[in-house]
Amino acid sequence: MIRTLACAFCVFFLSFGILKAADMPDSELFVVRNSKSKFESVYKKGIKLGYYYYEELTHKMMPAFNGTPYGAGGAGCPGNKTLINFHSFDCVTFVETWWALSFTLYEYQSNHVPEAASPFKQFCKNLNRIRYFGGENCGIDHRIHYFTQELEELDRSGLAFNVAMANGYPFKKTINYISKNEERYGDLSTSRQQKSVERVLNKTPRYFYPTKHRARYYPMAKDGDIIAFASTEPGLDVSHCGIITVEDGEPKLNHASALYNKVVIGQDLDRYLRGRTGKVNGFFVYRPKHK
Repeated sequence: MIRTLACAFCVFFLSFGILKAADMPDSELFVVRNSKSKFESVYKKGIKLGYYYYEELTHKMMPAFNGTPYGAGGAGCPGNKTLINFHSFDCVTFVETWWALSFTLYEYQSNHVPEAASPFKQFCKNLNRIRYFGGENCGIDHRIHYFTQELEELDRSGLAFNVAMANGYPFKKTINYISKNEERYGDLSTSRQQKSVERVLNKTPRYFYPTKHRARYYPMAKDGDIIAFASTEPGLDVSHCGIITVEDGEPKLNHASALYNKVVIGQDLDRYLRGRTGKVNGFFVYRPKHK
């Protein structure tokens, strides 16, 4: 009860920019093996670049993740603890980790956080920022379960924007996969909060690139774009996601692949889409805006 009230106050104050962020206590973290030292290693690589330009940062740092094993790595992690795992990624945790890492680098290189603040703890808070409503882990009910909802929350916060709003098409599919699959999601599927989330998500205007119009995105692609692939599964928003880099004018997909059982860097996006016919019918693109 106390934690719930604390989370409610935190969400309130964060919404109005009043609350000063403090280091997350270790008791709120679930750190897989030596993931902290792995974070520190890749963080130092980013700091050594000596400047902050998101597109170039993405292009230079993506290879550091190449070959990382596939997997969420969250076995045994309590719902009220934040999972920190640099030993394995699924597609979502890979994108979440990259966004939180890049935003942390931006904050430090732009002097938006005190020098004495711990980069690792700031990274952990940024993970919560993309994973949980209000940026605070108050348990499973506060986890954002639809990936497009994560992207929309970044958009509402001014930290990303939907590229397809410029030249894409409205996404009109009804999203209710969790509430329609009680046998898989249990109490979550019947909770009022989850049903409310789905109603809000379905009322939110969203734009995407249908597969047959995918070439509309290609000239606009930039390093660091977050891409999420629209699923043909009834009620489900997306089935996969990754980060875009651009090589010789061609968009490449960087993602944690279940097929290859590892993080794959520089896969041809168009070839990937052609191979997903019948399972994917388009994609969303959100471009981070670090400010």
